[in-house]
Amino acid sequence: MLDTGTNEQMLDTVVYGRDPPPLAGYELSTTPIQELDEHLATRDELMQELITHLHIAANPMKQEANGKHRDITFQVADWVFHQLQPYVFDVSLLKQRLGSETPTSGTLPLMRKNGRLHLILDKILDVREVHTNGSLKKEALVLWRGLSDANTTWEDVTQLSFNKAFFTWSLRTSFFSTTGE
Repeated sequence: MLDTGTNEQMLDTVVYGRDPPPLAGYELSTTPIQELDEHLATRDELMQELITHLHIAANPMKQEANGKHRDITFQVADWVFHQLQPYVFDVSLLKQRLGSETPTSGTLPLMRKNGRLHLILDKILDVREVHTNGSLKKEALVLWRGLSDANTTWEDVTQLSFNKAFFTWSLRTSFFSTTGE
């Protein structure tokens, strides 16, 4: 019997649901025809050499793949962070959480039924004039309620919907104010 290794046998069992067919080695002088006897012996030698070369070729690939792996162990009840990826779960995506404080998360912004953010204008921080397609339009730097200052955006003033009694427009400063100044 030729040595094909146990991993390949397990792979066949998993993939095909059965053990691989046996590759019976040839025993010399079991056929009365000399030429057939030599041919079958040569076939066995070539098969064994092919298997050896496949193992040798697979070893650098295995070393390369394993070089990116790290030994990690987790205990039951350990907190871990998992890097989410579609259709993939691998232990290598887990990162152990250090420290003992309970993690807290901020509040998420409101969402509309269509899945888009429900943004509520909190404050106008600045106004600018922009030339677009040969026309002049005003844009306002908007701070949205519940979002950080890093999430401010420039919006077309004509597209903003807000309560005009609450916001006032000052031509002197080109600035919206929430206080009515």
